[in-house]
Amino acid sequence: MISDALDAARRTAVRDALGFDAATLSHWCDPAEGNGRRMPVVHLDQVARMSPAAAQVAARHFAALAGGEFRPGSGESKSLGASLAGLARQVAEASSDWMLATDPEGPGGVTVTEAERRELLADVDAAADLIAQVRGLLTRGARS
Repeated sequence: MISDALDAARRTAVRDALGFDAATLSHWCDPAEGNGRRMPVVHLDQVARMSPAAAQVAARHFAALAGGEFRPGSGESKSLGASLAGLARQVAEASSDWMLATDPEGPGGVTVTEAERRELLADVDAAADLIAQVRGLLTRGARS
């Protein structure tokens, strides 16, 4: 993860901005490094603050360790009401697709086909993105 984060931030930019030499960055990226030269969290924080791409690498890593997944914000500035309406619509669509996929008279009977599985996964991903958007709006104090 450290190597990927440094690559995302561009190692030369990290060296220039934070003053670390190439050897230090290499030590931090070596998974077999046994001399105690692990990257301190404060430096990972600095790299993440200077590079949103590096922050996303670290976020994905730590979210996976916690049993979850990272979903970056969309950057769209929708109102809370519009976002919640979109979420309700997406959940309804996912529910409808699930009912059709498990319909005994459907293409796969009660067994979900590969095409249905892909469609359901897309529904869940879209709903998760909307949940992240709503959560972000609520965290920032959106009211309408």
